[in-house]
Amino acid sequence: MHHHPLRGTSLIELIVALLILECAGLIAVTAALQVGRSRARLQEGTAFDLARLDTLALVETDSACLSAPTPTAVRVVLPGGRGRPALDTRVGCGR
Repeated sequence: MHHHPLRGTSLIELIVALLILECAGLIAVTAALQVGRSRARLQEGTAFDLARLDTLALVETDSACLSAPTPTAVRVVLPGGRGRPALDTRVGCGR
């Protein structure tokens, strides 16, 4: 009968490998959740910025702005939100 001095080593290796796989899986799931949250915040910010651009476009294409007799700068204050600060800018009107 042969005596195996390394008896149980393969079981320990299997347990260590399983723990490593579980850690790798946990890291992967955490990273995927973080990417999902970041993507959602990015989409919200993009929608907010596009709404701001639409507001600026409305001011620029307003008939009073287009028909101004002299070149003027109209002040436009856009509220902050969704991680964006308030924006105070000027739109050029007239010719």
